Amino acid sequence: MTEALRHVTFDRLHNFRDFGGYPAAGGRRVRWGRLYRSDSLGKLRGDDLARFSALGLRTVIDLRYPWEADAGGRVPAAFGLAYHSCSIEHRPYDQAELAEVVDPVRFLADRYAEVAADGAAEISQALQVVAAADSAPLVIHCASGKDRTGLVAALVLSLLGVAEDDIAAAPCGSTSPATWASAMR
Repeated sequence: MTEALRHVTFDRLHNFRDFGGYPAAGGRRVRWGRLYRSDSLGKLRGDDLARFSALGLRTVIDLRYPWEADAGGRVPAAFGLAYHSCSIEHRPYDQAELAEVVDPVRFLADRYAEVAADGAAEISQALQVVAAADSAPLVIHCASGKDRTGLVAALVLSLLGVAEDDIAAAPCGSTSPATWASAMR
């Protein structure tokens, strides 16, 4: 399993990845081509549309705020995908505006804990969609595909029996694995 296999290349999407290949409980592995994570699908244009279509996706779980989806766009309706809006974050924050004296690991771990507590109903909704028999292949996304999407991805992998150490080591966008792992503990 390599990051090169996991990363699905698009021109306009920069964080589209397959959940597949992770070792899971009972000697099993997470299946390739069933679960994906991404940055905003509203950026799909040109050749990316054919690449996206070739994945055979059925379902989109959008973790953004409705106003983010309105501003950034949604997956094109022409794909006919089941679309689920599950805005899991209730207290927005801007990482770019963090003071240099703020420990980003502690700050993000605290934000992830807030998201998990505040967005429990929406996280449950997203996990129910993932578990539905007719949902896959599916993609979970937010604006950049790292924080909100990373949190839900970690929960899904955990529910699939992937070891915590493997989840903590998983690439998760620009957020460090240590931040992701500390938020999950």
